Amino acid sequence: LSAVLVPDLQNELRWPDYVQAAAEQGLRSILSVPLLVEEETRAALNLYSERPNAFDQSDVERAEVFASHAAKSLRLALKIAQLSDARNDLAAAMQSRTVIDLAIGAIMAQNHCSQDEAFTILRTAS
Repeated sequence: LSAVLVPDLQNELRWPDYVQAAAEQGLRSILSVPLLVEEETRAALNLYSERPNAFDQSDVERAEVFASHAAKSLRLALKIAQLSDARNDLAAAMQSRTVIDLAIGAIMAQNHCSQDEAFTILRTAS
């Protein structure tokens, strides 16, 4: 993946529908730099200008450096979100397990049976 520079939308032949929509918004130059996040995650830093030839090679290089830093931050944010989801899933599983254990205890008391027998009764009932 590499940066895509469109110096002047009026001369761009790729992506005709996109170019037309962007031009209708008054855009003339576009610089898009991919953010390397994860295999299945796609993101990009997109810069737009109303001026043609608004971005030069030094702008591309600065955008690539910024995109590299942004990608690191985005990877960290995604990792934190994944860990938070895992923690929430674990908490929900523990809560469910507590409810199941209480139900098994009640069945054992009512039916004077073992834990395995109570679990079988609960599983059959559910």
